[in-house]
Amino acid sequence: MKKSEQVVQETLEIGPVISQSAQVEKSEKKRIFVSREEVIDYTSINKQIGIQDGIFNVTINLDAVDIRVAMRMMAEIVDKNILIGDEVSGFVSMQLIDVPWNKALDALLKTKGLAMHVDHEANIIRVHKGETLISQEEFERDRIERMKQNLSIKRGVEPLETEIIRIHYADLQTVRSQVLEMMQDFSSSGPENSRIKITADDRQKNLIIKAPRKELDQIAGLVDKIDVRTKQVLIEAFIVEAGKDFDMRLGAELGYHRQQSNEISGVLSGIGGAPTLINDTGQIVNA
Repeated sequence: MKKSEQVVQETLEIGPVISQSAQVEKSEKKRIFVSREEVIDYTSINKQIGIQDGIFNVTINLDAVDIRVAMRMMAEIVDKNILIGDEVSGFVSMQLIDVPWNKALDALLKTKGLAMHVDHEANIIRVHKGETLISQEEFERDRIERMKQNLSIKRGVEPLETEIIRIHYADLQTVRSQVLEMMQDFSSSGPENSRIKITADDRQKNLIIKAPRKELDQIAGLVDKIDVRTKQVLIEAFIVEAGKDFDMRLGAELGYHRQQSNEISGVLSGIGGAPTLINDTGQIVNA
């Protein structure tokens, strides 16, 4: 029995090594976000300021003070640049004791029905009436859209380049369809979309891509993520000890004979065919 255990241990040492990573439980599938569009809440500064701004408490006591004077006072207290629109007017009365300055500013603006926009890059808080801020934002969006259209027109005259990408593991036609679909989603509608041509070479399993350089770089990155090897499992077994009923359990009968001529012959019965092993190279031919 001890000898058998020793044989088992030696066999385990020379046998395949079990990957520890395979024992780790499958983690939750990672979600990849492509884009995000922020919606600005102009009615609250709490949702616009960052943690780095530093919140501290203030005490304010105002009695029929011009709103513009009150805003300038607030700017000096919190050490912020506050820009007040020409349409902002009126007087305000309020008494706040030991409250965070951002909530005090919120309360001050809501009392007069005003809104704000925090420009972190310029470190400016713009204060306007709500409709004024909305119209300014719409104007800015239209300006950006016109810039995109102009850029799209310019890119429409960029030179086309051709690149051949070899597909090693994935199905060629599937990769082609996925790349075309994703490029249509990633790119804004414009002339450059219709300039991407992808041809599948089934004989050599290549993608022949004709597109501007920027799109070629994007497609190369996509293919690199899609064309990956499917993980496989190698199962290797060793016969350590065989009893009298081994052939019955295995469902086959094994035997071999070695001659002095340095040849090996073997018989495998119990399944279709009886292959014979010829010479030490292990070449198998049917008996």
